[in-house]
Amino acid sequence: MNADISALYTDCQRDLLGFLTRKLHCPDTAEDIAHESFVILVRTAGESAIDHPRRFLFRTAANLAVDYVRHNKVVERHVEQYNHHGEETLAASPEQEVSEAEWSRLLQAALLELPPRTRDVFVLNRLHGLSYLDVGLHLGISESAVEKHISRGIQHCRNQLGQHFLPPGKSKLRE
Repeated sequence: MNADISALYTDCQRDLLGFLTRKLHCPDTAEDIAHESFVILVRTAGESAIDHPRRFLFRTAANLAVDYVRHNKVVERHVEQYNHHGEETLAASPEQEVSEAEWSRLLQAALLELPPRTRDVFVLNRLHGLSYLDVGLHLGISESAVEKHISRGIQHCRNQLGQHFLPPGKSKLRE
């Protein structure tokens, strides 16, 4: 069984990465999804026989890619909702509106660059206000893992947003 999967990995890895990169336009995400597809293949092959492993692998990867794209759309909506929810009822000056719109665009771009799991954790905690425990329960991971993802997400956002890490007029990301 392991020899078959190793041979499949050797034969398919390059094609699978090309397939996913064309679909997702991101080599890093393609690599993550390819890896996850192989993990699912190994797990499934351990439970039952797979008649067409290559077909199974590519179908799994395609499904994960679709899920990833859908998930990104959800993240975009969450960022939009956060920005609209956080707006004050008083009319903002044009400068404030431009500044907030620019910050929102920068944050959204930074979030889309994060690995999917880190992005999920970051959005749930920082944008929706869930505690580390609640995020962990929701995603089926430990609080320690949540903490590591949050740290990675904050560091990435700081690197990408620099001095614009915090929303205009705010003292922290979530108030």
